[in-house]
Amino acid sequence: MSNFGWRPLGRFMTITELETPYIITQIDHEPAARVYGHYLDIGTDKNFVKNTLTFPFYLERNGHVLARHPLALRSDGALIFGADFQEGEKVHLAYGDPSGIIKQARGLWQRLADFRPEGIWSVSCMARSMLLGSDVKHELAGCREVAPMNGFYAYGEFMRSEGEVMLSNMTLELIGLREGPPPAGEDLPALPQDDFELSEQTNIMRRLVRFISVTSDELEAVNARLKVKAGTDHLTSLLNRSELERVLKQNLDYMHESGRPVAVLMLDVDNFKGINDKYGHDVGDQALQIAAETLRRHTRKTDSPGRWGGDEFFVVLRDSTAKEAAALGERIRQAVASADVLPDHKHITTSIGVTEARPGDTFQTLFKRADEALYLAKQEHGKNNVSMVIE
Repeated sequence: MSNFGWRPLGRFMTITELETPYIITQIDHEPAARVYGHYLDIGTDKNFVKNTLTFPFYLERNGHVLARHPLALRSDGALIFGADFQEGEKVHLAYGDPSGIIKQARGLWQRLADFRPEGIWSVSCMARSMLLGSDVKHELAGCREVAPMNGFYAYGEFMRSEGEVMLSNMTLELIGLREGPPPAGEDLPALPQDDFELSEQTNIMRRLVRFISVTSDELEAVNARLKVKAGTDHLTSLLNRSELERVLKQNLDYMHESGRPVAVLMLDVDNFKGINDKYGHDVGDQALQIAAETLRRHTRKTDSPGRWGGDEFFVVLRDSTAKEAAALGERIRQAVASADVLPDHKHITTSIGVTEARPGDTFQTLFKRADEALYLAKQEHGKNNVSMVIE
């Protein structure tokens, strides 16, 4: 059984250069040690390792949370660790929550008691002792009620998960030892149930940790909303052009890597300038919103409809062939044409160009072919139709 208790702090950073799996030379293309100076005001002096011990790097790998704290600092700003990293891996700085660490440890007490061990072996990270100070006694008090206990503090703890052995830091590992089946008829030991009282210093730290946690969550939520807003067209609530470009490039990578098809639709509203001139821009906006809602209603969650600009729309269709995209385009064309938008009950129509990504396609070549298909639909086939260009 293990207990962690450290929480991510700040933004994701990327390991951009490794000398070996244990030596990080650059993070976000800057000397690795700069992270500690920039965010925590930890200087590169003789106390660097001591000062960084309770602020490890936090990462997730294969569904597990792992921590790594520096063991040494090189003069060139490289950081040396006792456990491995991978180039391109995303990491956070992390901070310890004293109250959370102790509460999580107490959750292990009952599991140990249920096992009925005859002895307990523990290995805990030295950083836990440094962070908790005199309050470290609260972490293991219940274990001593369960069975005789021994162990030590270390600078690295091994964990096994589904046959894989991983090295982490900042972790408490508890092993219950017993020979034979659990003794029958014995009552479970009475474990401490009262709330623990932290020292004044740890209690101040707990409140600061609470403040950091809440403000970080709030900032993350705001950033998530801003990210969505930045990629959304304000009139139609579809993806905007910059986000469509990003999604299209991402889907081209998907097609090249997986061999699965990707198709696109390019659509515009026929005679849109005439609609604005005759009925006004409010009606023109309603026409665009009707087209957008139709795209939303007829596409899947894996598809990406957006407004390219003006009266033009673009849809990226993952795992769709050109033939399937053309059939979808026809359903969209008919749905728009049946909508009652204009004040005199006339209907708007759309022209739609369809193409499918080919091996070697770039964003520019695929878009050019989609534009050619749309031109074919409008200029050569008389609008209000779906045209396809493959070659």
